[in-house]
Amino acid sequence: MRWFSILRSWLRRPPPAEVPLHELYDYSQLVKHRTPEIVLYMVGYWSYHLDSPSWIHPARLISPEWEVADRERIISYLRGGMEHMSCLGFATCRFPDGPPASEMGCSDLTDGFWVWPEGLWIYVGRYHVRLPDEFIAHMRAAGFDPTPPEEKLAAAGYTARQNDPRLTGRTLPRTEVTRSQRFWNAWTEKERRRAEVEEGVREDAG
Repeated sequence: MRWFSILRSWLRRPPPAEVPLHELYDYSQLVKHRTPEIVLYMVGYWSYHLDSPSWIHPARLISPEWEVADRERIISYLRGGMEHMSCLGFATCRFPDGPPASEMGCSDLTDGFWVWPEGLWIYVGRYHVRLPDEFIAHMRAAGFDPTPPEEKLAAAGYTARQNDPRLTGRTLPRTEVTRSQRFWNAWTEKERRRAEVEEGVREDAG
């Protein structure tokens, strides 16, 4: 059947080429890496339990002293990303005293390179959860403006038909966007192990 042939050819596609993380800060590299598939790097996705072996619970990343001077600009950046996709249900805050699910949102936002949950700013603003240095360095390189430059918008496949007011009147090429967990998996694994070591030291001291 034709639909089965289409599905089989889709499953046999080669994996998308990922832009090396060290080149994410140089927008000129985007042209070099422009392919039919563009990778957005996931950041800010949490586990539900402290002892989860996957990702990390945000309670292990609380740091009131983290980025105090630029925290409001970071929050503004997180809230100002472009909508990448939306889900049918709302997200749930990982803290028991968190806001209602409706305030956590149901969308993922992007700046053209990174992609994060709509409610990530709540973890930073309300609970002082720290984020990867690489993500913050990207914000600074962009002047804390999450609006992707024209060439990044084009490479990420955003078009005016998505009804974003910042894209009104533009006609941009469409591509397939792939979300990568590579960076987030590695970073959360490193931070989870660090937190476990620190917790073990405190238990020994007590």
